[in-house]
Formats: sequence, structure tokens, C-alpha cells
Amino acid sequence: MKPKEFLLGAYSCQKVNDKSRTKLKVDLSPGLLPTALFAWAVYKFLTSGDD
Repeated sequence: MKPKEFLLGAYSCQKVNDKSRTKLKVDLSPGLLPTALFAWAVYKFLTSGDD
């Protein structure tokens, strides 16, 4: 795994032919920074009570 993928995340997108339909399969793997930012935002949201 590359350092950039580890920090920022990686994605892959591929077309899957399912009989007569074409589906788009997208695989997202968030990296360290987006995960930490999301966790921090959730923490701030949960702990911001009206005192």
C-alpha cells in the first residue's frame, strides 16, 4: 500500500455486465486522515451539548 493511499484512501471503479444490465461497481476504502476527521467531527457533534 502506498503512503498516499494509506493517508487519503483509495478507490476503484469497474463496470460489471449483469445479463442485460450494466452495473457500476465502486470500491471505496477511506484512508487514515478522512477516518480521523470523520471521527473527530462525530465526537465534537456528540459532545457539544447545550450547557
